[in-house]
Amino acid sequence: MKKINAESLVDFEIGAESLLKVKIQYFGSIRMAAHKSEEKMEIASNSTVYQLLQGLVDLYGESFREEIFQESGEGLREDLMVTVNETIIKHVNTAEVNLKQADVIALYPLFPGGG
Repeated sequence: MKKINAESLVDFEIGAESLLKVKIQYFGSIRMAAHKSEEKMEIASNSTVYQLLQGLVDLYGESFREEIFQESGEGLREDLMVTVNETIIKHVNTAEVNLKQADVIALYPLFPGGG
């Protein structure tokens, strides 16, 4: 199991008791940028969804960042849907949504068009 110890996720020294185990699922072009469909990670217990996304960018690099964040670097892409335990998280709330033990975070690129 990977541990994200990126500064974006850690405000203090991490001890084993302060880690959360979460599962992250990747879909579409985000899956291609991460080179996997899902993984389990250990993160700091005070992590938010936004901090997790920043930590994933640190792990997976520029192509992953382009799938998650706006070109300006300010905020998430409009065509990205983030869910936590199958509940859609609004982009403005990602910095406020704290993750909990065993949460499942899914990242979906939205596809334009329809019918």
